[in-house]
This record gives sequence, structure tokens and C-alpha cells, in this order.
Amino acid sequence: MRYLVAYSAACSVLAASLALGPGNAFAESSTDAQYKNLLDFQQQLKQQQEKLEKTQRQLDAQIKEIEEQRAALKKQQQQINALTQAVVAPPTKPVRASTNNSTGHVTTVVDTKTAQPGPGTTSGQAPGAGTAQPVERPAISNEAIASQGGVLTPRGVFSFEPTYQYQYASNNQILINGLTIVPGITIGTSSVRQLVDHMQTFTAGGRLGVTDRFEIEAEVPYVRRADTTTIQPLSPSGAVVSTNAKGNDIGDVQFGAHYQINSGSDVWPYFVANLLVKSNTGRSPFDVPLDFNTGIPTQLPTGTGFWAIQPSVTAIYPSDPVVFFGNLRYIYNVGADVTLQPTVNTNPTPTTVNIKPGDGIGGSVGMGFGINDKASFSLAYEHIYFMSTQQNGGSIPGSSFDIGNFDLGFAYQVTPRVGVNLGLAIGITKASPDTSITLRVPIKFQVYE
Repeated sequence: MRYLVAYSAACSVLAASLALGPGNAFAESSTDAQYKNLLDFQQQLKQQQEKLEKTQRQLDAQIKEIEEQRAALKKQQQQINALTQAVVAPPTKPVRASTNNSTGHVTTVVDTKTAQPGPGTTSGQAPGAGTAQPVERPAISNEAIASQGGVLTPRGVFSFEPTYQYQYASNNQILINGLTIVPGITIGTSSVRQLVDHMQTFTAGGRLGVTDRFEIEAEVPYVRRADTTTIQPLSPSGAVVSTNAKGNDIGDVQFGAHYQINSGSDVWPYFVANLLVKSNTGRSPFDVPLDFNTGIPTQLPTGTGFWAIQPSVTAIYPSDPVVFFGNLRYIYNVGADVTLQPTVNTNPTPTTVNIKPGDGIGGSVGMGFGINDKASFSLAYEHIYFMSTQQNGGSIPGSSFDIGNFDLGFAYQVTPRVGVNLGLAIGITKASPDTSITLRVPIKFQVYE
């Protein structure tokens, strides 16, 4: 502005000088000096204008760069938010098969491929009985909680999580009932038994963020099962026998708590301590009626019949656009007195024994990938070794086993409050389920600030 004022003043002086007329030499020299000064002012103004335009271009470029960085940060945060549902919990699984021998002992059928046992699983349970071990679900939370270093459900938020699970399991068993004289020669009967189990579980569950680092949860399952057992004698004259059994009832209710130990950093992952407890509210495999001649249940259990406690530690390490996670767990199964029902191969009267299911130790490792701000998927592998089951204080031979599953998870955030999770588990060990599909729909509610 001051340059414009000077320029106007110079023009006024020039006009006044010119008005003196051409005959005045002093006026002419003064006019030339003023004109030169005017040209200098004009040149300075032009230079200042160029500097201002250059500065404006630099400011525009910096503003654009800041906006691009802000958009990139927002996209990264959205990817982290999308991974909230990427860590899909392992699906629940039923228990493995067994049979009773003539001494009243519980003999585990080792050469099987049945569903995965959960806490409280014993070798004395029917195929597919009960629900699985407690699941682990720490995950990266929304933007506000992630900025505070939290990975659990935000404080004051209740997440209602209705879940549907379909499970398929099958196994083949070779049963021999006779006397072996020399290796390869058996006097008696032998048969091949094939079991196909279909299991559906409807679960009403939820978790509440008590604080930003502490949450509690509970799940109430309802189980529908249908088994088909086919017995094929190996003798030419033997007839094929096929039986069907069903079961519908509440499963084993479970509840637990999760506590975030640290806030995470560039070097350390998030650590979460978990404690889950599974009850015995489902129908026990020792309470279902058996066919006296075959020992096969005519009705199916929906629980394991035992309590189980599972402490574990989960580690979560975000590394955009991937979240790495791992879990170490120990499953303590609580023993109880049970009654073994009589069959043609057991004592003619019911026998009461003390059964202590084998404890389990295992873990899982995997990673979640953010596709965009709403979609993500995860890959994981979990493995659990169950120790030998004890009966009346003594270990049952052949009752230890391994569970191995390869898990795929897909998650989509429909709205900020509603998400959809789809999980697929593929069994890779003999005692694992063939396949399991789980659909979970978390719905969040703000219950208090």
C-alpha cells in the first residue's frame, strides 16, 4: 500500500512539474529526475509483486502438502480401525469320541477325526459333545481408543455379539472285539464305524468396556446337533447298521475378563491378560442315554460335563497395514465324579468313577490385513496339546491328543456401530474338526461415558 501512495504522489509531482511549461529549465530537470524516480518506484513495485507471488506459490504448495499428509494419516487410521474385527476369534468346537470297555474304564478312540475338544473335554465324552474352549478376542479398537493406547472395547461401550456357527466333523474307526492268537490273526468280530456330526450353535454374547483397558464378557450358547453312525462289519455276512441321534439344549456358558497390560510402543506390542471360565451348564455326555448293544448315544449331549479355567496372554503388534498377533494359553480342566452307563461291553450296573480331563497347553499366531477403511481379513494357525485324561488318579493310555487348525477371517464394518465377521477354520490334525464356519455380528452401544 505504501508503494501505491508513493507512486500516486510521484505522479502528482510530475503533473505539477509539467504544468510549469517547457521553457523552465529547472522544471525540465526536475521533471526528468521525478520521472526517473517514478520508474524506479515502478520497478521496485514490480519486484515486490513478483516476490509476493513467489511466496504465495510456496505457501500454496506447503498447504497442499499438509493436506496430503493429513489425508494419508486419516487413511492409515482408518486401516487400523478396519483391523478391529480382523482378529477373528477361534470358533467353538465339540469334543472327541470314546467308548467303554468291559472293565468299566473309559477308552479313548485314538484313530479318529472328530471335532476339537474344549476345556473340560474328556476321553469319556461322545463325539462332538459340548462347546469349545474359551476364545480370545483382543483387537485394535476405534480411533479414540487407539490414540490412548487401548486395544479392548472402549470404556462405557457394550458390544452385543450374536453368533451363528456351523460345524462338520467325520471320522472312521476300526473296532476289534476278540482274541489275538498271533499278530494278524484275530478270533472274534471286527467292524468299521463311520461317524458324521453336524452341529449348529446359536450364541448370545456380549462384552462391556469397564475402562479403556479392562473389559468383561459372557456367552450363552444354544446347541443343535445331529449325528449319523454307520457300522459296517468286516465279515462277508455282516449287515450294515445305521443309527441317527439328535440333541438340542443350552450349551456350556462361559464368561471372562481381559486386561490390557501396557500402552504399546514402536518397539513393544500391546499385551493383554485374559482369564476365561467355561461352565458345565450344557447336557453332559454322561447324562445321555446309550444303546446297550452298541454303546452309541441315542441322544446327543450339548456340553462337556466339566468346568474349565483358561488363563492366557495375547500380544498384538500393529505395523500398518498389518497387525501381528499371538496367544499363549493354558487350559485347566476341573475333575468330577461321573457315572458310566452300562453297555454290552461294560459292567451290567452303572459305575461311578472320578474323571480328570487332561489339561491343555497351546497357542496361536497370525496376522490381520487392512484392505481399506471398512474391510480386512486375517490368517492364523492355532495348536493345542491335551494331556492324558485321568480316571481314579491313573492316566488312561492313548488319551492325549493334538488339535491343529488353520483359520481364515474376514471382517467388514457396515456402520461405525455394526460390523460383520466371517470365520473359517480347517482342521489339520486327526482330532480337529473337518471344517467350521462362524458368522458374528458385533453391534455396539454407548451405555455410559
